[in-house]
Amino acid sequence: MLRAALARSGADALTADRLRADELVYAGFSAGVCVLAPSLLGLEECDSTEDALSMYGAVEFEGLSILDRSVVPHLGSPEHPESEALTRVAAAYTQERKPFWALRDGQACFTERSPPGWPSTVSAKAQPIPGLKAARTSRGCPGS
Repeated sequence: MLRAALARSGADALTADRLRADELVYAGFSAGVCVLAPSLLGLEECDSTEDALSMYGAVEFEGLSILDRSVVPHLGSPEHPESEALTRVAAAYTQERKPFWALRDGQACFTERSPPGWPSTVSAKAQPIPGLKAARTSRGCPGS
């Protein structure tokens, strides 16, 4: 739903352009971080496509491609109502060998711009989720 709202308002292009130009600080929770991925395919397991169609007239599966892989939030967070559905999404991504960021509630990832010619860094700050890899990378998302 958030991705469809961003597309309808034009905020998707504006946000992506500003982030790439290092003119914007962006913070997102749940779907707010998921939209930064190249694709949202699979996440319809927990976000109704019917709701997006009825409210916005379209379903958007293409992400903003700020990150180099998908993000699956709320994993290992039994108090969150979508945790079970997102665990299934993570399992499907793993089976498909689709790289993704696994985040539980309370975790955050951040990127830092480096001087020109140096790679940006992305890292997660939190305790690892048992069975899921926490990683650090020089570009894109951890584990890339």
